[in-house]
Amino acid sequence: MTDRFLPGVPAEQVEAWFKFKAKDGRGYQTDINRALREHVQRVEKEKSEINSQA
Repeated sequence: MTDRFLPGVPAEQVEAWFKFKAKDGRGYQTDINRALREHVQRVEKEKSEINSQA
């Protein structure tokens, strides 16, 4: 499965990177959730700023 935000990067590789960065491979899901939440918040903020300028 390829992520549409990281063209050519399989989701399994993204997951493996988070596991590698986590101590003993634990807590990686929390890190993924945090990264996803921050990304969604950033995108929503950008959309809001664009809409307020229109």
